[in-house]
Amino acid sequence: PICIPLNLWGNGAFILYPDGHVQMTYNEYTSTSTQKYFVTDNWTPSDRWMFSLGAAWLRVNRSGWDFQYPDNQGGFAHPQFGVGDIDKTFDKATPAFGVRFSPDKNNQFYYGVGETFRAPPNTAIAIAEATGRPDNVPETAWNNDIGWRYYGGPFAANLMLYRSNFRNK
Repeated sequence: PICIPLNLWGNGAFILYPDGHVQMTYNEYTSTSTQKYFVTDNWTPSDRWMFSLGAAWLRVNRSGWDFQYPDNQGGFAHPQFGVGDIDKTFDKATPAFGVRFSPDKNNQFYYGVGETFRAPPNTAIAIAEATGRPDNVPETAWNNDIGWRYYGGPFAANLMLYRSNFRNK
């Protein structure tokens, strides 16, 4: 069977409390601004070798508000049923390094390592603020990839091992 929503625009078919009032849990508005600056350079001491080194700086600002409606069972900690001013900034510098060896024109062996960074999602920040929980911690990860590439006429192949070590996922 095909599921067809009762209302595509969310202005009808509400869930109601037993007394007939529309059930509302929370109202949230969030905004995100992101800045990223990076620099990278490649060094090729010979036709067979290439080394890459880079760094990036990422800054993410999450702002907005989050309110719970009265009589909701969500359990916001603040007596005003939410947070009127959310303003959190997260920033981090992340390095990257890579090396590639090409023994001939058809084969390449490579290795790369780098760190990634992700600010907590807007909703997670808003809920933590509204419920009085500790601040969310950004997610970081170290990523490693090692592999072999082959290019021969109309044929190309890539064999790679990839590992990511997440923290605060």
